[in-house]
Amino acid sequence: MDETQVQDWKWAAVFIEVALRAIRRVHYEHQMWGVGRQWQMNRLKARRLNMGQGVELADERMVCAAITQEFINSPSLTGLWIEESRNGQRQEEERYFTINREMEYTNKTKKVDIFIQKYVKKNGTDLKPVRNPSFIEAKRARRWVPDILDGTANREGLQHSAIQKDIEKLRYEMMNRKPEDSINCHVLVWGLYTEKSKEDHPLKFFENFDDSVKMHQLRWLPIEWTCPSLQDIKDCKVEIPKVDAALWVALAQVYALEA
Repeated sequence: MDETQVQDWKWAAVFIEVALRAIRRVHYEHQMWGVGRQWQMNRLKARRLNMGQGVELADERMVCAAITQEFINSPSLTGLWIEESRNGQRQEEERYFTINREMEYTNKTKKVDIFIQKYVKKNGTDLKPVRNPSFIEAKRARRWVPDILDGTANREGLQHSAIQKDIEKLRYEMMNRKPEDSINCHVLVWGLYTEKSKEDHPLKFFENFDDSVKMHQLRWLPIEWTCPSLQDIKDCKVEIPKVDAALWVALAQVYALEA
């Protein structure tokens, strides 16, 4: 099989949903910054309670911490996993996943943002770690700087260069590990897409990396919308709100470059 073919990791489908839920929580928890000073509150600013710039202002470390907490609390990552039927036979396996934010790189100078290790129960009692755990580096697609007085966030540049450094760091780690200690590597990226920011679309964003970085999970979450009036809804002029901005979170696999 082609080494750069995206693999259908079973755990990744669950992990991305957990990450989306965590980032959504962080987004709403940071809406206080989007409300502005209370004595300047009005009906126009009130919509920021649900449609503020929370995720843009959230620190990357806080997002990673939220994902870790959500991961630990999720029952979806422990217990009996039932695979899709193969040749009419259902495969069952008791799996457990752990998450760690303190795992060091082999050079002992840095720690990876998120480390995922899978365990499988053997002989009914023993938990055995599965080979090739995952290193995940996490980044915002774009940097934003909060303006506390105005209650908004100022848009800065896309973080292609910072993510490229993470990719090179992950590749160096893969290259310097022994075969029995090999790992899988990923980058987790989240961003905000609107009609006015085409370059922030995840597919466009990942075009800036080489072919050995392949996005294999992507989720969307509307975070700003135009609400139709009650009269428009009654008159059937508008049936559903129009989405003006959407948060996206993507998990991409990083492969080692060919020698």
